[in-house]
Amino acid sequence: MSSESTYVKPTLPTDGRLGHLTPEQTEKLKQFWVRLYEIFDDKATFDQTAPSSFKGQAREGEEAAPAPEKKGWFSRGKSASESGTEVVAPAPRFSGKDMYEAFWKVTMMDHPDLIALKFIRARKWVLEDALKMFLNALKWRIVERIDELSELSDVELDKKYPKFIEQMQKGKGYLQTIHRFTLYTMECGRMCLPEGSETVIVVFDLSNFGLDNMDWGFVRLFVQCFESYYPETLGVCVVHRAPFVFWGLWKLIQPLLDPV
Repeated sequence: MSSESTYVKPTLPTDGRLGHLTPEQTEKLKQFWVRLYEIFDDKATFDQTAPSSFKGQAREGEEAAPAPEKKGWFSRGKSASESGTEVVAPAPRFSGKDMYEAFWKVTMMDHPDLIALKFIRARKWVLEDALKMFLNALKWRIVERIDELSELSDVELDKKYPKFIEQMQKGKGYLQTIHRFTLYTMECGRMCLPEGSETVIVVFDLSNFGLDNMDWGFVRLFVQCFESYYPETLGVCVVHRAPFVFWGLWKLIQPLLDPV
């Protein structure tokens, strides 16, 4: 029997989705917007620093702060450049206005309630947890400059990130730009979703895959994006032509994924 004849089309969930909210869920959504706009208008306090996972990066337009001066037993302190100490970027800080601008950039073609509900569902309708998760996602978008990936042309991105276009043309991954290229693919894919669509199918073609091809840095980025920054978005993950050696790795990866 072929796999096509055994496939059963799944029924899409409706609970907690836009257009299918209960009165209690509708009230929770309203409370979420009230709390969010209090932050936008600087009428409520929130953690203005970035999470520790990306606290070391400087925001665009900000200068990196020099590392603290160190003093030895028999010499005066040396500057970071003299001692060879790496320059440390200041911890990014964000205002309510920053959050407001980042929010309207992320919604773009999507219904604002659709975006909000994804984060609320991801945190089991606990509003404070959902709000914290949402604000962290907005901070991440600012620090990672996600919007430039959709605003700049391919030529401009190629100048800024070497071999960017070559990755698209040849299907090769380069260490210098694979991080940005992954984010570019995810963000552009999100923008191409039909109106009202909430989930995506991700296909991995593992033809000729070997352990030498395994990139744990990419796996961590992929999982973190769907878990923290694009929640309730991964519908199905398809692995095509996976060799036997892959399934041992898959047992480690699968628990990290949370398909809708």
